[in-house]
Amino acid sequence: MKFECEECGEVQSCVIDGYSVGDRLLEGVEFHVEIKDGKLKVSTPMPHDIEYMKDLNEKRWHKAIIEAVMDEADDCKCPKCGEYIEIDSGVERKAVAPPKKIEVKRAQDILHDFGIRGIDPDG
Repeated sequence: MKFECEECGEVQSCVIDGYSVGDRLLEGVEFHVEIKDGKLKVSTPMPHDIEYMKDLNEKRWHKAIIEAVMDEADDCKCPKCGEYIEIDSGVERKAVAPPKKIEVKRAQDILHDFGIRGIDPDG
């Protein structure tokens, strides 16, 4: 996992607005995400944000922030210059399998397949 800023190079943390995970509930709340011992740690360093977060499930929102960063969120900013940064989670993304095709059957056909007599599948 690394944060890469075009201006500052590799940085050890990023700043992400809570709007990206909590919509208007967390709009304007700044979360700082840093890499410590190979793990992501989240904090809310601004005093007014800390006070606001006391009334919310802070662990839940910190977990959501980590998940957003692990999914390489595009709204993280460099803590030094404020420019948007690139996130490399180091996780290789797997291709999504195409959806499976399923056969749609009428209820009469299903009952007939189970051997229920007296129901004509054609009528």
